[in-house]
Amino acid sequence: GKYRDNDFEMVKEAALKKGAENVRFYKGKCNEILPSFSNSQFCFAHLNCDTYLSNKYCIKFLKDRMVKGGMIYFSGYYGKYTFGETEAVNKLIGRDNITKTGEIGGYWIKQ
Repeated sequence: GKYRDNDFEMVKEAALKKGAENVRFYKGKCNEILPSFSNSQFCFAHLNCDTYLSNKYCIKFLKDRMVKGGMIYFSGYYGKYTFGETEAVNKLIGRDNITKTGEIGGYWIKQ
């Protein structure tokens, strides 16, 4: 994709410099990383998957593991080139359950 040349360590270091000490970073594909968290609950997840299948997998995995009041943020929701993300979110969560954050991006909060 467009950002395939990003360096994992560079991104991690930049985030840590901005104060993300309590954030854990994982490199890999969703279907490789997420199964190791099958017994976990989440209060926040930031998805930047872009494609339909990746978002579908992540949503199905995370939705029931979110704590009440937990948020999933979709950075490409309604993006010009991320129609797969928008389609997955609308099908699996529902357009009316998403709060848009501007031209692109949106979030869902578990009730």
